[in-house]
Amino acid sequence: MSESHTTTIVLAIAGTLLLLILIATFMFARKYRNHYRSSRLSEDETSPYELVTMDIVNSSEYNWGNLPALKLDGDFLTPIERLSNGKFYEIWEGVYKYEPVLIKGLIPRRKTKLYIQNFINTIKTMSTCHHPCILSVIGVAWSNPLDIQYVLEFMNMGSLRAVLEASATDSFAWHHKVNCILNVAEGLAYLHNRRLIHGAVNTKNILIDTVKESKLGNIGLSKEEVLGSISSGVWWMAPEMLVAGQYSSAIDIYALGMILVELDSHRKPSKPWHLTKATIDHIVQEETMSPRFSTMCPTWIQDLAMLCIARKPNHRPSAAVVVDIIRSKIDMII
Repeated sequence: MSESHTTTIVLAIAGTLLLLILIATFMFARKYRNHYRSSRLSEDETSPYELVTMDIVNSSEYNWGNLPALKLDGDFLTPIERLSNGKFYEIWEGVYKYEPVLIKGLIPRRKTKLYIQNFINTIKTMSTCHHPCILSVIGVAWSNPLDIQYVLEFMNMGSLRAVLEASATDSFAWHHKVNCILNVAEGLAYLHNRRLIHGAVNTKNILIDTVKESKLGNIGLSKEEVLGSISSGVWWMAPEMLVAGQYSSAIDIYALGMILVELDSHRKPSKPWHLTKATIDHIVQEETMSPRFSTMCPTWIQDLAMLCIARKPNHRPSAAVVVDIIRSKIDMII
């Protein structure tokens, strides 16, 4: 057998082996990828929808409303540090054109057609809210629907929850607290006048700034998103919402009352509950309906809190009435 013929046979065998290795590698990679995708889907028990992939994303499938007019140049937007990662969204501190901003986008497992459209709807709602006590939308950035995120004004002290955790009760003066809650009440009065329900009023969604004071964020959530996050916000959740999913502006007022309790104690709300009928009954009857106040808490604050957390929704004041009460009493705070 000639040397050239032997070389040809060796090369043919080597080529065949290489082809078999490539086929095996491809099959393994495909099996792993399918397993990974199915495991990602199984993690999201609340969503039966197939994950959107790049090959089926089509911008024309979504109702964008006014968002194209708010589109920012993504080349100037840089995320720096992730601040929170929730059930639906993640929030980053970032920079846009050399100015600090907040950036909000969907977490990976929520990038389905349904949740992308819900997110777009949220941005559309929030972008139309123009009030000094509500966090402003600077704009929206996306290259395709999967990576849509919106950019918010930056608040340099973070959330009210973070401020309370970092402060002693006697170092955060009541006149600052009252100004903070007045801003929140004014923001709610604006929303309710527009027939909008916040649905997730809590100290994590109130942002604080040394110059701009306090503003209400996370506007425009869908009812599904509010109900889906109920376990992490149970401290501020009205009884009718917990028991029957009743959704009205009165749930925002209840949350406002619970924030007044929180401002007095600085106590960190309970960890998320595994919501069963027994735990809901416990929360409604004991945890939220029997608040305790310190001797340092002004009496009128206690009275206002109890008014806001009345068991029956129609017994709670409107946000506009809360604003009037606070304004009439604010001079009593030294």
